[in-house]
This record gives sequence, structure tokens and C-alpha cells, in this order.
Amino acid sequence: MHPNGPHAMRLAAAGLVAVLALPAIAQSLQQSGTMRWVVVASRQNLDEAIGIAKTYEDAKVVQSVNGWYGVVTGPRAVTNQAALKNQLVKDENFPKDLVFSKGDNYTALVWQSRRIEPSRSVALEGEPGTKTMTAGGLTVTLTTLKDKEGEHTPVVTGMIGGRTVFTARLDDGKSEAPRAEAKLYRLDPASPQPQVMITAYTGGAHCCTVTQIATADAAGNWKVLEGGTLDGGAYAVEDADGDGVPELTHRDNSFLYAFASYAGSVAPMRIKRVFAGTLADVTREPRYQPYLRQEVAGIEHLTVRYGPGEANGYYAGWVAAKALIGEVEAAWPVMLQRQDRNPPMKPQKCSVNRKLEECPQDKLVDIPFPEALRAHLSAGGYPVPR
Repeated sequence: MHPNGPHAMRLAAAGLVAVLALPAIAQSLQQSGTMRWVVVASRQNLDEAIGIAKTYEDAKVVQSVNGWYGVVTGPRAVTNQAALKNQLVKDENFPKDLVFSKGDNYTALVWQSRRIEPSRSVALEGEPGTKTMTAGGLTVTLTTLKDKEGEHTPVVTGMIGGRTVFTARLDDGKSEAPRAEAKLYRLDPASPQPQVMITAYTGGAHCCTVTQIATADAAGNWKVLEGGTLDGGAYAVEDADGDGVPELTHRDNSFLYAFASYAGSVAPMRIKRVFAGTLADVTREPRYQPYLRQEVAGIEHLTVRYGPGEANGYYAGWVAAKALIGEVEAAWPVMLQRQDRNPPMKPQKCSVNRKLEECPQDKLVDIPFPEALRAHLSAGGYPVPR
């Protein structure tokens, strides 16, 4: 799989932004002996620096005395700087202009990725069975129902005081070797109970995870919400706007295979929030603009590390990501200039009134990439150029 594909884009999920007290952190940033930070980038803009940091495992953003933000990994012992630099550039696609630093000029750690872990979880990992967990009076049971063909469908029930308050059945996760999980998160602060995120793996190449979310509204009424069927893993749980309440984030799977191969596709991020018994797409809310600007910076930095891959797959996702931060007018002419006009995978439309996947082979017509991208953006609710 090409590293510029959607899985690489999730290399380091965003966590809570941490602004730490200067006196407490400055001393720990300064290294001694052979220990050094690996500095992969330096930016004046914090969102750009965070976006770049998200593309490296365990990277941090530090502030320097000159006000700039450094993206660093490590620290690690460095006995031969030239040898380590060559290794990082060759084996891990670190930028060729990386430098090593003792951190003498670093004044604060301003961002690091922090995973939001579930408070409880149970899982079936390839074998049927029954698992139970309890929290705050809520008992959650994960089990399976076996059909006459010998396949098992994951089923999750929630009980309070001996009464069943919800049942979730993941029919698309039916398998002889079921893989399913139930995790407790606090996604809706108005709810009296934690939310139960239920996932099951459908199997198949590149695919897929189905998700349901059991949640109670403020009055204690339970509902099971249908989440998306997502490539690879399920939703990432992260605090996208830094307000202390986690959101669910995922790549827009409609961009996979739309303009390039799976590995050559770049997919923009979408943000969803659980509240008042609903699962709502909140991507376009103004408070998520910093997060979306970070995403653009990350997409752009990955092309520095790995190259653009398949041009049209990259520029489709990049234009969409730029559109979400109000920059589609600036991005569109760049795409027009740099597009692949003879791509190995040409977008198509049906010349009769049929869905593309149901279109007769002799009615499929190739269309130019910009035309197809404009239609795809419009259908997905993205801003389009005038």
C-alpha cells in the first residue's frame, strides 16, 4: 500500500491540545549527553505545525524563544548524526533537512497527541462467546447469535436495574469467526450514561467496520444510532475542538477509488458528534476550522515525505480539504494546472438515467477529471468553485 493512502493519513490521530506551564516543562525539553530531539519541521503557524506533527508517530510541537513552532520526535540517543539522519530519511521518509537539537531554545511543549481511551471495553476476537462489562449501573453484554449456516451475528444488549434498555444487532458483521467490540465513552455530556460504541468487522479486502452507537438522551431514553460503514478501522475518538468533549472523526470514504486506486486516494476528514440522541455531521461548524487547517497541512506534508502518488487521487482529496477551510477558489486552479490529463483510472458517468454501479457497460462515458470532481464535491456537500 502506498504510504500516501488513507491509512497513512491516520498515522497519528489528533489528541487533546496540551498547553503546559513553562517552568515545569522547559527543563524536561532540554537534553543532555547524547540525547537529541529530531526536528522535522519549523513553522510560524501553530495549526500547520500540529498538522505536520500528526503525520509522525509520537511527534510533539514545541515553541522556541523566537516564537516559532518546532515539530519534533524523540528524544533519542544520537552518537552518529549523519548515520541516523540517513537512516531516518531512507527508512522512514523523514525530510532531508531534518536537524538534531538539544532543546536549549525550547520554552514550552504546546501540543502532543493524547489518545482518548474507553472507560470500559469488551471484545470478541475471532471466536463466538459472551463478554460483559458494568459501569454506573449499566451492564453491557456482547454475544453472538448463530444461524443454521454456522455464522455468528454480533449482538449487544444494555441493562439497567434488570431492565433491557437497548439491543443492537450488527448483521453486516456476521461471520464464522466474529470480530466485534463494545466500548464505553463519554461522548454526550448531557446523557446520564456513557455511550456504547459497538463495532464489527465485515471482512474483505480493505474493508470494513460497521458501527452502531447506543446512547441515552437527558431524560434517559435510549436509542441505537447507525454509524457509517468505514474502510479499515472504525471512527477515531478525539477532541477535535479542544473543549473536553470527544468527537468521532473519519475519512470520507467516497473518495476511495473515485479518482485513483485505493492506495493513490487521499480522503478528507469528516467530524461527527453525538448529542441529544443523534449522530450529526458537524464538520462545517466554525469551531472545527483549526482542526481542518491542521488536516490540510498534514495532507500537504505527506506529499513532501512520499510524493503525490497518483495526481488526481491526491488533488481530489486536497481540493476537498481546502474547500472545508474556505480555500476552494485558490485550490481549484492549482488542481487544473497539475492534474493528470491521461490518468490510468478515468472517472465515468452513465449516459442513461441509471446509477453508475448499475449502468450498462456500453452506456459508460469517460468524463474530464475537473468535471467529475466538481460533481463529487457538490454531491458530498463540499463548497465548489464559482
